[in-house]
Amino acid sequence: MSEPSSATAPIVLGVRLRSVLGRIPSLGLKLTPYLLLVLLELVYVSKQPDAFTRLAIGFTVAGGLCLAFAAAGQTIVIMTGGIDLSVGGVISLATVLAATRYHNSSASILAWTVLIVLIGAGAGALNGILLVWLNLQPFIVTLATWSFWSGVAFWILPVEGGLIPQRLLDWVNTNPAGFAVPIWILVVGLLLWMLVRRSALMFRIRAIGSNRDSAYLSGVNVPLTLITAYAISGACAAAGGVFLATQISSGSPNIGDDFILQAVAAVVIGGASLFGGNGSVAASVAGAFVLTLAGSVVFALGFSSQLEGVIRALILAAAIIAVSAGTLIKRRRQGRIA
Repeated sequence: MSEPSSATAPIVLGVRLRSVLGRIPSLGLKLTPYLLLVLLELVYVSKQPDAFTRLAIGFTVAGGLCLAFAAAGQTIVIMTGGIDLSVGGVISLATVLAATRYHNSSASILAWTVLIVLIGAGAGALNGILLVWLNLQPFIVTLATWSFWSGVAFWILPVEGGLIPQRLLDWVNTNPAGFAVPIWILVVGLLLWMLVRRSALMFRIRAIGSNRDSAYLSGVNVPLTLITAYAISGACAAAGGVFLATQISSGSPNIGDDFILQAVAAVVIGGASLFGGNGSVAASVAGAFVLTLAGSVVFALGFSSQLEGVIRALILAAAIIAVSAGTLIKRRRQGRIA
């Protein structure tokens, strides 16, 4: 292909420059949760210099890993245009099952961990089945199943208690290759997302969230895809609950309730649209750690703990403004609005 002539060179350069500049809002939107995370980490390290050691990072990751699991699953559901409130009940159920069913043997721990995650996947799949068969709103269905699974958790363990085997606690607190187990769990989870984010399943999930009717006409099995998306959310919530049980060394029948709105907030901070169609698990995980670090920053700056909620609200508001602005600019460029 020949090079552009001197007469057309300015025009070509202008088109290329507009193309590059046009990508800036979209790129900024994608980078928002990571920039927020870096900013909070810098503020935290400026007040707590030892917070950047491998040990301290391991503690931070451990503190936010359950929320990261819940946010990851919530992202998949929100990408379909739905929402999953039942993650609170599933997390609570997972903690009480771990605290009451584990025995101090590797076989018992492994078997029950797999079973608990499968129970979580089944709870999520039930949401999808109810949505498909009854054609109800996700908010109503998952609100009901949240109550149901919370009730099951209270039936198994009415008060906080139980016991997590010392063998599991010792393993969670090890440092393979110099890094804490929670860091390895996070890395493996993110690598898994990198492998599946462009898969056929994720394409179908995004298609349903963008336009369900068009997805159906394009040959997407909408019912099966919805059930699968909610099953993934339930499995992630259960996995997060198992890990949370190792952090509190017990089970709690209502501890998962705190993660419901936080998981949705993490997804919003990650730049996903609550109307469906787009989202990134990695960005939502970053959003989860933004919320986790917010509490540490409040403590490091010497503020009252009561301000933690205010700071989280401000971060969430900033993320919503960034998402809205980025979406508006993108639509204007596409000529959808004047």
